[in-house]
Amino acid sequence: MKYALYLFFSLITVSSSVFGFQNEKLAKADELFNSGRYWDAFTIYKQISGDGEIYVMKKIEDSKACMVFKKRYENFRGLKNYPKAINNLENLIEINPLDPNKSDLGVMAYLHARKLQQKAYTQQFRVEAEVKLKEASDYYRMALQEGIPSEEIFPKLKLCEKQLRIVSSDMEFEIPEPDYTEDFRKIEPSLPVERSRKVLILDQKASPADPEEEPSFSEFQ
Repeated sequence: MKYALYLFFSLITVSSSVFGFQNEKLAKADELFNSGRYWDAFTIYKQISGDGEIYVMKKIEDSKACMVFKKRYENFRGLKNYPKAINNLENLIEINPLDPNKSDLGVMAYLHARKLQQKAYTQQFRVEAEVKLKEASDYYRMALQEGIPSEEIFPKLKLCEKQLRIVSSDMEFEIPEPDYTEDFRKIEPSLPVERSRKVLILDQKASPADPEEEPSFSEFQ
């Protein structure tokens, strides 16, 4: 009888120790996942997935998906293909709202809006310029929503909306020299400085744009 009680309590003690160890590992994996270290989190989740717990199995799949979206986001951002980088980062944040790259959404939206606004001034046809300016306006608003300072956004957004009103006529409009703060020089120091110039928007139907090349990169396996 004493031996049976000893064995029973020994099993309880071992089980409690194993359970406590598993909980510690799970907490560590969750911490790594939330901080964007998806491969490290994935490795630990795999180690403790023996019992097939639903939460752990889901986190394994989430970690794999996050690794793919993060890699795509980084590749597209490196290519300065901001719309696709934004799309993949949004997918990443949908899975992990705590991902440390979240602040990049506003930065990339701002940079792409500025790029679209610059392109609008070089279009030969009015309809092409209008499309670029509308897209730029949308991305400026997204940047504002994602926390980019209003003093950076409002002057460029107002200029964008002003040009949208003017673009319906045949009049010339002047492109003022944009103001760049030190903060955004640090964000993207390689961006060319836009220069003042005048553009005549013609009242003709736009010719189809060349399709954008799809960047290539290796997927997470």
